[in-house]
Amino acid sequence: MTDSGVPRAQPDWWGRVAHAVRRFPLVQREEDRGLAPAEIAASGWFHGVSECADMLHDIAKGELSEGRAFGGPWPYLRREEAVFAPALPVVVGTTTVSGPDGDYQRRAEGVWREGAGIDTLFLEQETAGQGAPGRPFDLLWFEDNGRYLVRDGVLEIGDLFADLRVPVTPSLLSRIFLDRRKLPETVLEGVRWPSEAQAPAEIEVGRPSELSTTEHWRDARLALERRADVRSVQQTGAELVAATERGDAVVFSFAEDKDGWQLDRQAGAYAYTRLSLMRRGDALWLRGVLDATMDPLAPGMRERLAFDLRADLVALG
Repeated sequence: MTDSGVPRAQPDWWGRVAHAVRRFPLVQREEDRGLAPAEIAASGWFHGVSECADMLHDIAKGELSEGRAFGGPWPYLRREEAVFAPALPVVVGTTTVSGPDGDYQRRAEGVWREGAGIDTLFLEQETAGQGAPGRPFDLLWFEDNGRYLVRDGVLEIGDLFADLRVPVTPSLLSRIFLDRRKLPETVLEGVRWPSEAQAPAEIEVGRPSELSTTEHWRDARLALERRADVRSVQQTGAELVAATERGDAVVFSFAEDKDGWQLDRQAGAYAYTRLSLMRRGDALWLRGVLDATMDPLAPGMRERLAFDLRADLVALG
Protein backbone atom coordinates (compact mmCIF):
# COMPACT_ATOMS: atom_id res chain seq x y z
CA MET A 1 0.00 0.00 0.00
CA THR A 2 1.12 3.59 -0.59
CA ASP A 3 0.83 6.34 2.00
CA SER A 4 -2.43 7.43 0.33
CA GLY A 5 -3.97 3.98 0.85
CA VAL A 6 -3.93 3.14 -2.87
CA PRO A 7 -2.53 -0.35 -3.65
CA ARG A 8 0.96 -0.18 -5.09
CA ALA A 9 1.24 -1.57 -8.62
CA GLN A 10 3.12 -4.86 -8.76
CA PRO A 11 6.34 -4.87 -10.76
CA ASP A 12 6.25 -6.76 -14.04
CA TRP A 13 8.70 -9.39 -12.80
CA TRP A 14 6.26 -10.45 -10.05
CA GLY A 15 3.91 -11.83 -12.65
CA ARG A 16 6.69 -13.49 -14.64
CA VAL A 17 8.07 -15.23 -11.54
CA ALA A 18 4.63 -16.50 -10.49
CA HIS A 19 3.93 -17.64 -14.05
CA ALA A 20 7.17 -19.67 -14.18
CA VAL A 21 6.45 -21.49 -10.91
CA ARG A 22 2.87 -22.26 -11.91
CA ARG A 23 3.69 -23.23 -15.49
CA PHE A 24 6.57 -25.66 -15.03
CA PRO A 25 6.25 -28.82 -12.89
CA LEU A 26 8.97 -29.38 -10.29
CA VAL A 27 10.64 -32.74 -9.75
CA GLN A 28 12.49 -32.88 -6.43
CA ARG A 29 15.87 -34.33 -7.38
CA GLU A 30 19.32 -33.63 -6.05
CA GLU A 31 21.12 -33.10 -9.34
CA ASP A 32 20.32 -30.63 -12.09
CA ARG A 33 20.91 -30.86 -15.82
CA GLY A 34 23.32 -27.96 -16.13
CA LEU A 35 20.95 -26.13 -18.49
CA ALA A 36 20.63 -22.42 -19.09
CA PRO A 37 17.29 -20.83 -18.10
CA ALA A 38 16.12 -20.72 -21.71
CA GLU A 39 16.86 -24.44 -22.10
CA ILE A 40 15.03 -25.22 -18.85
CA ALA A 41 11.98 -23.35 -20.12
CA ALA A 42 12.14 -25.19 -23.45
CA SER A 43 12.14 -28.55 -21.62
CA GLY A 44 8.84 -27.72 -19.92
CA TRP A 45 9.82 -28.78 -16.37
CA PHE A 46 12.25 -28.24 -13.52
CA HIS A 47 14.67 -31.11 -12.89
CA GLY A 48 15.44 -30.19 -9.28
CA VAL A 49 14.91 -27.22 -7.01
CA SER A 50 18.13 -25.48 -8.04
CA GLU A 51 16.96 -25.32 -11.68
CA CYS A 52 13.84 -23.51 -10.57
CA ALA A 53 15.81 -21.12 -8.38
CA ASP A 54 18.17 -20.41 -11.29
CA MET A 55 15.28 -19.48 -13.56
CA LEU A 56 13.64 -17.28 -10.94
CA HIS A 57 16.95 -15.48 -10.41
CA ASP A 58 17.33 -15.03 -14.16
CA ILE A 59 13.88 -13.42 -14.31
CA ALA A 60 13.99 -11.19 -11.25
CA LYS A 61 17.56 -11.23 -9.95
CA GLY A 62 17.40 -10.60 -6.19
CA GLU A 63 19.41 -12.03 -3.30
CA LEU A 64 19.55 -15.82 -3.07
CA SER A 65 19.30 -17.24 0.46
CA GLU A 66 18.75 -20.64 2.01
CA GLY A 67 15.69 -21.32 4.13
CA ARG A 68 13.76 -24.46 5.00
CA ALA A 69 10.72 -26.02 3.40
CA PHE A 70 9.42 -29.45 2.38
CA GLY A 71 11.43 -31.16 5.08
CA GLY A 72 14.87 -29.76 4.32
CA PRO A 73 16.97 -26.87 2.97
CA TRP A 74 15.11 -24.73 0.46
CA PRO A 75 16.39 -21.79 -1.60
CA TYR A 76 14.46 -18.55 -1.75
CA LEU A 77 15.09 -15.11 -3.20
CA ARG A 78 14.50 -11.61 -1.90
CA ARG A 79 14.18 -8.41 -3.84
CA GLU A 80 13.27 -5.31 -1.87
CA GLU A 81 10.22 -6.29 0.23
CA ALA A 82 9.32 -9.32 -1.90
CA VAL A 83 10.08 -13.03 -1.34
CA PHE A 84 9.81 -15.71 -4.03
CA ALA A 85 10.91 -19.34 -4.20
CA PRO A 86 10.52 -22.70 -5.97
CA ALA A 87 7.05 -24.21 -5.35
CA LEU A 88 5.78 -20.84 -4.12
CA PRO A 89 3.14 -19.87 -6.73
CA VAL A 90 3.04 -16.18 -5.79
CA VAL A 91 5.45 -13.41 -4.94
CA VAL A 92 4.85 -12.50 -1.31
CA GLY A 93 5.24 -8.86 -0.41
CA THR A 94 3.85 -6.98 2.57
CA THR A 95 0.23 -8.10 2.21
CA THR A 96 -1.62 -11.42 1.98
CA VAL A 97 -1.74 -12.75 -1.58
CA SER A 98 -3.89 -15.54 -3.00
CA GLY A 99 -2.52 -18.41 -5.04
CA PRO A 100 -4.30 -21.33 -6.71
CA ASP A 101 -3.69 -23.45 -3.60
CA GLY A 102 -4.30 -21.02 -0.76
CA ASP A 103 -3.39 -17.65 0.73
CA TYR A 104 0.19 -16.63 1.53
CA GLN A 105 1.59 -14.00 3.86
CA ARG A 106 4.89 -13.10 5.48
CA ARG A 107 5.44 -13.16 9.21
CA ALA A 108 8.52 -13.02 11.39
CA GLU A 109 9.44 -16.67 10.80
CA GLY A 110 8.93 -16.66 7.06
CA VAL A 111 6.12 -17.33 4.61
CA TRP A 112 2.88 -18.88 5.89
CA ARG A 113 0.24 -20.63 3.78
CA GLU A 114 -3.44 -20.97 4.58
CA GLY A 115 -4.64 -24.22 3.04
CA ALA A 116 -7.56 -26.53 3.89
CA GLY A 117 -8.69 -23.84 6.34
CA ILE A 118 -5.53 -23.81 8.48
CA ASP A 119 -2.40 -21.60 8.55
CA THR A 120 0.91 -23.48 8.45
CA LEU A 121 4.50 -22.38 8.02
CA PHE A 122 5.43 -22.91 4.37
CA LEU A 123 8.94 -21.44 4.15
CA GLU A 124 11.12 -20.80 7.19
CA GLN A 125 13.44 -17.91 6.38
CA GLU A 126 15.26 -17.68 9.69
CA THR A 127 16.47 -21.22 10.37
CA ALA A 128 16.74 -22.17 14.01
CA GLY A 129 17.80 -25.79 13.56
CA GLN A 130 14.58 -27.33 14.89
CA GLY A 131 13.62 -29.02 11.63
CA ALA A 132 12.09 -27.82 8.41
CA PRO A 133 8.34 -27.42 7.82
CA GLY A 134 6.63 -29.83 5.45
CA ARG A 135 7.83 -33.09 3.91
CA PRO A 136 9.76 -33.97 0.72
CA PHE A 137 7.86 -34.84 -2.46
CA ASP A 138 8.53 -36.54 -5.79
CA LEU A 139 6.61 -34.22 -8.11
CA LEU A 140 4.74 -30.94 -7.71
CA TRP A 141 2.72 -28.83 -10.11
CA PHE A 142 -0.08 -26.27 -10.10
CA GLU A 143 -3.42 -26.10 -11.84
CA ASP A 144 -5.92 -23.27 -11.66
CA ASN A 145 -7.80 -25.16 -8.94
CA GLY A 146 -4.97 -26.13 -6.60
CA ARG A 147 -1.54 -27.60 -5.93
CA TYR A 148 -0.89 -31.18 -7.06
CA LEU A 149 1.81 -33.01 -5.14
CA VAL A 150 2.98 -36.63 -5.41
CA ARG A 151 4.77 -38.38 -2.55
CA ASP A 152 4.74 -41.76 -0.84
CA GLY A 153 2.53 -43.25 -3.55
CA VAL A 154 -0.20 -40.64 -3.04
CA LEU A 155 -1.44 -37.70 -5.11
CA GLU A 156 -2.31 -34.81 -2.78
CA ILE A 157 -4.46 -32.01 -4.17
CA GLY A 158 -4.72 -28.97 -1.93
CA ASP A 159 -6.43 -25.62 -2.06
CA LEU A 160 -7.73 -23.03 0.37
CA PHE A 161 -10.60 -25.24 1.50
CA ALA A 162 -9.51 -28.90 1.57
CA ASP A 163 -6.81 -31.51 1.04
CA LEU A 164 -7.64 -34.52 -1.11
CA ARG A 165 -5.42 -37.61 -1.16
CA VAL A 166 -5.80 -40.39 -3.73
CA PRO A 167 -3.58 -43.38 -4.64
CA VAL A 168 -1.34 -42.53 -7.57
CA THR A 169 -0.74 -44.82 -10.54
CA PRO A 170 1.19 -44.43 -13.81
CA SER A 171 -2.05 -44.38 -15.77
CA LEU A 172 -3.53 -41.65 -13.56
CA LEU A 173 -0.50 -39.39 -13.87
CA SER A 174 -0.31 -40.00 -17.60
CA ARG A 175 -3.95 -38.98 -17.98
CA ILE A 176 -4.05 -35.88 -15.80
CA PHE A 177 -0.44 -34.75 -16.13
CA LEU A 178 1.70 -36.01 -19.01
CA ASP A 179 -0.98 -36.06 -21.71
CA ARG A 180 -2.16 -32.56 -20.88
CA ARG A 181 1.31 -31.03 -20.77
CA LYS A 182 2.93 -33.09 -23.55
CA LEU A 183 5.90 -34.00 -21.33
CA PRO A 184 8.14 -37.07 -21.68
CA GLU A 185 7.71 -40.05 -19.36
CA THR A 186 11.19 -39.39 -17.95
CA VAL A 187 9.56 -36.74 -15.76
CA LEU A 188 8.03 -39.59 -13.73
CA GLU A 189 11.21 -41.64 -13.29
CA GLY A 190 11.63 -40.64 -9.67
CA VAL A 191 8.02 -41.17 -8.60
CA ARG A 192 7.55 -43.81 -5.89
CA TRP A 193 4.47 -45.83 -6.76
CA PRO A 194 2.23 -47.27 -4.03
CA SER A 195 2.39 -50.85 -2.85
CA GLU A 196 -0.25 -53.33 -3.92
CA ALA A 197 -2.34 -52.52 -0.84
CA GLN A 198 -3.46 -49.05 -1.88
CA ALA A 199 -5.14 -46.83 0.67
CA PRO A 200 -8.56 -45.45 -0.32
CA ALA A 201 -9.07 -41.82 -1.27
CA GLU A 202 -9.68 -39.38 1.56
CA ILE A 203 -10.48 -35.70 1.94
CA GLU A 204 -9.82 -33.48 4.94
CA VAL A 205 -10.81 -29.98 6.04
CA GLY A 206 -9.58 -28.01 9.04
CA ARG A 207 -10.70 -25.18 11.27
CA PRO A 208 -8.90 -23.37 14.10
CA SER A 209 -10.23 -24.80 17.38
CA GLU A 210 -10.48 -21.29 18.82
CA LEU A 211 -13.42 -20.66 16.47
CA SER A 212 -15.47 -23.39 18.15
CA THR A 213 -17.66 -21.78 20.79
CA THR A 214 -19.17 -25.07 22.01
CA GLU A 215 -18.05 -28.64 22.71
CA HIS A 216 -20.48 -30.08 20.14
CA TRP A 217 -17.58 -31.20 17.96
CA ARG A 218 -16.87 -33.97 20.50
CA ASP A 219 -20.27 -35.64 19.89
CA ALA A 220 -20.09 -38.22 17.06
CA ARG A 221 -23.84 -38.78 17.02
CA LEU A 222 -24.61 -35.07 16.79
CA ALA A 223 -22.04 -34.65 14.00
CA LEU A 224 -23.63 -37.44 11.97
CA GLU A 225 -27.14 -36.19 12.65
CA ARG A 226 -26.30 -32.67 11.42
CA ARG A 227 -25.06 -33.88 8.04
CA ALA A 228 -27.23 -32.54 5.22
CA ASP A 229 -27.79 -36.02 3.75
CA VAL A 230 -28.93 -37.60 7.06
CA ARG A 231 -32.53 -37.46 8.30
CA SER A 232 -32.08 -39.01 11.74
CA VAL A 233 -29.72 -41.11 13.84
CA GLN A 234 -30.49 -43.81 16.36
CA GLN A 235 -27.96 -45.24 18.81
CA THR A 236 -27.81 -48.92 19.73
CA GLY A 237 -24.95 -49.70 22.05
CA ALA A 238 -21.71 -48.85 20.26
CA GLU A 239 -23.45 -48.41 16.90
CA LEU A 240 -25.19 -45.50 15.21
CA VAL A 241 -27.84 -46.14 12.56
CA ALA A 242 -28.33 -43.23 10.16
CA ALA A 243 -31.47 -42.86 8.02
CA THR A 244 -30.32 -40.99 4.91
CA GLU A 245 -32.21 -38.70 2.58
CA ARG A 246 -31.95 -41.44 -0.08
CA GLY A 247 -33.86 -43.83 2.16
CA ASP A 248 -30.87 -45.98 3.14
CA ALA A 249 -30.12 -47.22 6.65
CA VAL A 250 -26.38 -46.98 7.28
CA VAL A 251 -24.78 -48.60 10.32
CA PHE A 252 -21.64 -47.09 11.85
CA SER A 253 -19.54 -48.25 14.77
CA PHE A 254 -18.11 -45.34 16.71
CA ALA A 255 -15.40 -44.50 19.20
CA GLU A 256 -14.79 -41.28 21.11
CA ASP A 257 -12.01 -39.88 23.27
CA LYS A 258 -10.87 -36.49 24.55
CA ASP A 259 -9.43 -35.53 21.16
CA GLY A 260 -12.35 -36.48 18.94
CA TRP A 261 -14.24 -39.40 17.43
CA GLN A 262 -14.30 -41.89 14.58
CA LEU A 263 -17.20 -43.49 12.70
CA ASP A 264 -16.64 -46.67 10.67
CA ARG A 265 -19.32 -47.87 8.27
CA GLN A 266 -20.43 -51.44 8.97
CA ALA A 267 -23.40 -51.78 6.62
CA GLY A 268 -25.39 -49.79 4.08
CA ALA A 269 -24.57 -47.54 1.15
CA TYR A 270 -22.89 -44.22 1.90
CA ALA A 271 -20.32 -41.90 0.32
CA TYR A 272 -17.86 -42.46 3.18
CA THR A 273 -16.57 -45.63 4.79
CA ARG A 274 -15.08 -43.60 7.64
CA LEU A 275 -15.63 -40.16 9.14
CA SER A 276 -13.44 -38.79 11.89
CA LEU A 277 -13.01 -35.48 13.67
CA MET A 278 -9.80 -35.00 15.63
CA ARG A 279 -8.12 -32.14 17.41
CA ARG A 280 -4.49 -31.85 16.35
CA GLY A 281 -2.61 -29.00 17.94
CA ASP A 282 -4.71 -25.85 17.69
CA ALA A 283 -6.97 -27.13 14.92
CA LEU A 284 -9.95 -29.41 14.40
CA TRP A 285 -9.68 -31.72 11.38
CA LEU A 286 -12.66 -33.47 9.80
CA ARG A 287 -11.64 -36.33 7.51
CA GLY A 288 -13.68 -38.57 5.27
CA VAL A 289 -12.48 -41.83 3.69
CA LEU A 290 -14.36 -42.27 0.43
CA ASP A 291 -16.30 -45.31 -0.70
CA ALA A 292 -14.76 -47.04 -3.74
CA THR A 293 -17.75 -46.02 -5.87
CA MET A 294 -16.88 -42.33 -5.43
CA ASP A 295 -14.58 -40.62 -7.94
CA PRO A 296 -13.19 -37.50 -6.25
CA LEU A 297 -11.43 -36.48 -9.48
CA ALA A 298 -14.70 -36.26 -11.43
CA PRO A 299 -15.49 -32.68 -12.52
CA GLY A 300 -16.69 -30.64 -9.55
CA MET A 301 -16.67 -33.57 -7.10
CA ARG A 302 -13.68 -32.45 -5.00
CA GLU A 303 -15.22 -29.01 -4.54
CA ARG A 304 -18.58 -30.50 -3.58
CA LEU A 305 -17.08 -32.86 -1.01
CA ALA A 306 -14.99 -30.05 0.48
CA PHE A 307 -18.02 -27.76 0.75
CA ASP A 308 -20.09 -30.41 2.51
CA LEU A 309 -17.40 -31.32 5.04
CA ARG A 310 -16.65 -27.68 5.79
CA ALA A 311 -20.35 -27.03 6.34
CA ASP A 312 -20.41 -29.99 8.76
CA LEU A 313 -17.46 -28.59 10.71
CA VAL A 314 -18.97 -25.11 10.97
CA ALA A 315 -22.38 -26.52 11.95
CA LEU A 316 -20.80 -28.08 15.05
CA GLY A 317 -20.04 -24.62 16.38
